[in-house]
Amino acid sequence: WLGRTLQDIELILLTHAHPDHIALARDLQDASGAPVVCHPIAQRMFEAMQDPSSYRRMGEILAEHGLEAVPVEQPFSVPLPRHFEHVEEGDEVHMAGAAWRVLWTPGHEWGHVVFFRPTDRVLIAGDTVLGKITPNISWHVDPPDPLDQYLDSLDRVAALEPAVVIPGHGRLIEE
Repeated sequence: WLGRTLQDIELILLTHAHPDHIALARDLQDASGAPVVCHPIAQRMFEAMQDPSSYRRMGEILAEHGLEAVPVEQPFSVPLPRHFEHVEEGDEVHMAGAAWRVLWTPGHEWGHVVFFRPTDRVLIAGDTVLGKITPNISWHVDPPDPLDQYLDSLDRVAALEPAVVIPGHGRLIEE
């Protein structure tokens, strides 16, 4: 198709800890041998997904906020990568012949990161920036103000003045 094989994968970037962004990471890691890269908070969130008590807590939080508690039985169980490599704010990852700067962008998810290539201002945005919709804001008790964190993350991303945004869902966003 593109003249590439799974063994050509250099890195598996996980922008955040949501099942729709990790579902194939283990399979890709096994097939390619590539490292899986994410923020350490995201890894903790992935691991929490494997624990049914975290879903009970989600039901309790919903009930505390006036919603009917619905029993949740671990609906998002996915096989986790065998190992993770962590990135934090200010780190660089190297792929596709270039350096990508890591920015921690919590709000949509506490461990969310984006990857920015300054040479041509390309941003791998995950779900921080989406083309036609606004992502939901984290429901977790910690951190205490995820909406404020999200708005701060948007300001920081806008300051980069990306020319191309590769969102986690949908089409490329160009200037």
